[in-house]
Amino acid sequence: MASGLKVDLKIGLTEENFDLRDETYGSNMKEPYKVTPFCRLFIGAMNDFMLKVLIVCAFISIVVEMIFSDHREIGKIDL
Repeated sequence: MASGLKVDLKIGLTEENFDLRDETYGSNMKEPYKVTPFCRLFIGAMNDFMLKVLIVCAFISIVVEMIFSDHREIGKIDL
């Protein structure tokens, strides 16, 4: 097998062999992983209908609690 691959078992690959193999077989380097920014993930999550409904319900709940609360001056919200 070593003679078929033209490799010396004692020395291994040389610079010339390495460059020739890289040209023949291509590089085995992987492309760097593309990181998705948090803002893009957040905006993508906002396309979910149920999330929009929950945000609107939470906003309405906070507004109603602040209007009808006996302790509005404290600003404490207990839900």
